Amino acid sequence: MFDAGACLLALWTLRLVHRDRLYVGYGVIVLLGLAAEVMVASFGRARSALIVFTGMTTSLSAFGVVAALIAAFLAIYVLSQLTVLSNRLTQVVQELAITPLDDAVGHDQRHSDRPVDEG
Repeated sequence: MFDAGACLLALWTLRLVHRDRLYVGYGVIVLLGLAAEVMVASFGRARSALIVFTGMTTSLSAFGVVAALIAAFLAIYVLSQLTVLSNRLTQVVQELAITPLDDAVGHDQRHSDRPVDEG
């Protein structure tokens, strides 16, 4: 049942990436996390090693720790991408603010016959 749910989630993730509804980087993180969870859940030795590695007493709590780590990693990645986007937006706004008005407005608009609004 776990493998079927992981396969459905992987297919949904790939579909979202293909339709440009999900950033490729986020899709890769989700798919790698799913692959890791399926590998650990499918093999008894890997499950035992995960229990020892996380220091938990049950495999369910160990999976919870791994899921929380994946969620934290994804949140950090999303926030870093938002920071990059914010920095780019700030740069564009600053460039627009220092661009002279004569360059921003076309020749036809500067010398139109329409009276200038003095208000």
